[in-house]
Amino acid sequence: MRRLSPILAVIVLFVVITVAAASGPTLTSFTTTGYTTNLVPAPPLPGFPPLIPSEFQLVPSGHVKFHISAQGGPAVDDDAVCQALYGLPCQTLCLAFTGRPCGTDGYFAGGSFRFEEWGVADPTTFAGANHGLMQVLTAGGTATMRFGGRAIPTLSGPIVEGSFQVLTASPAYHAIRKAEGTYTGGAGYIFTVDYTPLACPGGMCPDRCAVFGETLNLQNKKLKWRLQNEAEKPVTLSRLIVNWPEANGLLTKVKWGGKTLYNQPVGQPSVVPGVPGLFAVIDSGWLGSPSDRRIGADKAVQLELEFAQHGIGQNQADYTLLVEFAEGCATAFAAFP
Repeated sequence: MRRLSPILAVIVLFVVITVAAASGPTLTSFTTTGYTTNLVPAPPLPGFPPLIPSEFQLVPSGHVKFHISAQGGPAVDDDAVCQALYGLPCQTLCLAFTGRPCGTDGYFAGGSFRFEEWGVADPTTFAGANHGLMQVLTAGGTATMRFGGRAIPTLSGPIVEGSFQVLTASPAYHAIRKAEGTYTGGAGYIFTVDYTPLACPGGMCPDRCAVFGETLNLQNKKLKWRLQNEAEKPVTLSRLIVNWPEANGLLTKVKWGGKTLYNQPVGQPSVVPGVPGLFAVIDSGWLGSPSDRRIGADKAVQLELEFAQHGIGQNQADYTLLVEFAEGCATAFAAFP
């Protein structure tokens, strides 16, 4: 696989996922091989990856938010995209880069797939989070999976780790309905995803750390974001990074499940020239005890941010959030116009 520039690696490394089933029905191994589809032949700016500009943006805190589309397999191969990017048909491309044809094999033999992914990352440390949905299509039906987790730096390079969950499946794939697990991986333009069940001796499986967020609720002076802990153990908020429109004024209060965790006015001007907005990084000064910042196992909590001005901005794309937990997982909100 070709070496990628650091800033490109942090964007596309979220794409390749190695999965292990952690609980629920048995999920046999399968492999997904494909290519990103929201690329253009030439970088829009020197030093930046060739992602469509509206799907890759710097935010006021200096983080990047991104949206990646990817696919592979007979039903979705787009040779026009592959020819434009690499000068090769899709199947030739997948074989040349990975030694495997585009598509999904093993449990989903002969299957095609598509996925959509959103995320937020620090381009200097590679730390961040991602979330998305993947759908596999075969002659036997379909299966839809949700995934999400964090990116972390290691001595050997950045990796991604997190959780996945099978949301729906056709009758032919009844055995994997509601299957859950974890994943790790790295990525490139062309990638291979190896999903491998995790053995659970005696029914004991490793703990997962899995938190997923919904869309934002923007009203009056407040932003509300419901977070669901899908794991079998509690998680504890440790750091919050948030970007918002300058017209909102300062961030004046942070609540978690109705309890006030932070009430000092904060807000720094954008550190990115030409990118308007304010941001805050809160990782200390929390009120109350650590238990006040927890989400119980299989429970939901509402994160509430209150701003100085009434009538805050209603464009969800003007807000970017990265929430990190002491147990090692993270979740992000990233939207585009």
